[in-house]
Amino acid sequence: MCYNFTVVYLNMENPFKNLFKKSGDSVIGVDIGPSSIKVVQLKKRKGRAVLETYGALALGPYAEVEVGRATHLPPEKIAEALIDLLREASTTTKKSGLSIPMSSSLIVPIELPAVDDKQLAQIIPIEARKYIPIPISEVSLDWWVIPKEQAGVSEPESEAQEEEREKSGHGKKVEKMNVLLVVIHNEAITHAQEIIKLATLDTSFFEIEIFSTIRAILDRESDPVMIIDLGAGSTKLYIVD
Repeated sequence: MCYNFTVVYLNMENPFKNLFKKSGDSVIGVDIGPSSIKVVQLKKRKGRAVLETYGALALGPYAEVEVGRATHLPPEKIAEALIDLLREASTTTKKSGLSIPMSSSLIVPIELPAVDDKQLAQIIPIEARKYIPIPISEVSLDWWVIPKEQAGVSEPESEAQEEEREKSGHGKKVEKMNVLLVVIHNEAITHAQEIIKLATLDTSFFEIEIFSTIRAILDRESDPVMIIDLGAGSTKLYIVD
């Protein structure tokens, strides 16, 4: 069986390395919500992302409803609005990245036996079935192994602890690993790809909106932070550590 995989940038240390090929490159970020579209154009300068232009456009008029109302537009209408916004914002590049809404995705930490990357790629689709209420063939998967110091995973047992465990009849302790599983519905990706094609943009990746939000507003805080996103169609709450 063939599984689908999609790129979701979970490593926040260098999120722009695949976007900026050289110092002068610019790139557009696109966020399509139920009531509006937002774009931002960034440029790499001295190792930092610098804002060049940005804009937002309400989708209500394209659905013949009032501004601010949540809409459910076909890709053709969304692409029309996106083209209008790119023109109004005076963007100068076709290179882009597009956010995927949380409503079309699932993010869940799972605990697995400690295995190598090759074995993990075989185990993940099997384990994912426990969390996904639809056929596995209808979604795309990605994952990230959470470092032990972040996941709170205990260190391996000493020889003395291992011997004591075997004497007590519990057998050898199985080392565990924590993995952040990310699932996106294929329909959401197909929908996004159609919009991008109609808008004639060159999109190198899709990213679930929570990761874009985290990078945009946090700066390596040492304490847990709560993020509340009040949207036209839904309210989202994230706790980030």
